[in-house]
Amino acid sequence: MEKPAEKTSEEVSRDIALKNLKAANLMNMASAYLVHKTKEFGEADNAAMDQFKYSPAFSSGTKAYNAKGEEYDVVKNSIVASREDGQRYSGNVSEMKIMKDCAAIMQESLDAVKISDVMGLMGSRVNVQDAYVSSLMPRMSKEEMDGLSDEQKKGIKASMEIYQSLIGGYQTYLAQTKVSEALSESAKQIPKGLEAILKAPEKEKGK
Repeated sequence: MEKPAEKTSEEVSRDIALKNLKAANLMNMASAYLVHKTKEFGEADNAAMDQFKYSPAFSSGTKAYNAKGEEYDVVKNSIVASREDGQRYSGNVSEMKIMKDCAAIMQESLDAVKISDVMGLMGSRVNVQDAYVSSLMPRMSKEEMDGLSDEQKKGIKASMEIYQSLIGGYQTYLAQTKVSEALSESAKQIPKGLEAILKAPEKEKGK
């Protein structure tokens, strides 16, 4: 049997990035940050996200995968990284910093996957170019950009606009989806609370 070809470093990074983008607690933390940051959601939305997305993720452990594909705890990693001169027990990190770390992992992961992967994460199966997201945002110095023709600059600008639309669209999709899930879970608690109240007299009658 012919041995399968080894994956390139780019393909390995893509696999790891997809694992991060599919890690429920990691995305719950990242989406909670997006909802808080955008200011486009109300207090009820943020409260639901806190109760049903952020707090459960924080309590049960927020796992991510490093460049080697090794699983690690984001909260613990953020605290350890904040230690003063590496001194143990000196870590001091805020909840907001941890949320930002999760959002940063999400952003880095999005850059490492393909355009079709991002669309697939949003439930779309449309046929799109088989290119990496990072290719839409070329890394160039100002000198390199200045040396390009007007037509080349126009092409790069158009590519960067697609990048912004893709990433922005995914973040909006993620935030709205998670808010919808959190609000749905919040709504389920209403009848449960009423059941607890209405059942109380029956218990009294049974005494």
